[in-house]
Amino acid sequence: MWSNKDFRSLGFETWEDYCEAPLESGGIGRSRSYMTQLALTYEKFVKQLGVTEEKVLEIGARKLYSFKDDVNAENIDDFMIKANTMSMKDLRLDIKGIDQDSCQHLKIRTIKRCEDCGKIIL
Repeated sequence: MWSNKDFRSLGFETWEDYCEAPLESGGIGRSRSYMTQLALTYEKFVKQLGVTEEKVLEIGARKLYSFKDDVNAENIDDFMIKANTMSMKDLRLDIKGIDQDSCQHLKIRTIKRCEDCGKIIL
C-alpha cells in the first residue's frame, strides 16, 4: 500500500489520508507516523532481512523500528535473540557496546531541580 501508492486505488490522495481515515471509510484509523514506522519496519526486517511477520509481531514493530539502522544481514540473528529477551534500554546499550557494570560514567551531566516548581534544569 505504501511503497506502490496502492492507497490511491481506494480513493485516497495521500498516504496520510489513507492512514488517518476511519476504518468505516476504508482507511486504517491510525496516525501516518505510526503506519510509516510499521511500513519501514516491515520493509527492513521482513523483506530485506527475511524475518517472519510472526517474529516482528512477537518482538514488536516499534522496538524493531528503533534499531532498524543498526541491523544488517550479518548481525540479524544475534540481534533478534537479544531483541526478544532484552529491554529497549538494555538493547540500546548493548548496540553501543556499553556495559553498565563497568561504565566509568565519564559523561555525567549536573542535574538540578527547582525547589519551587520542580522543573529539572540541566
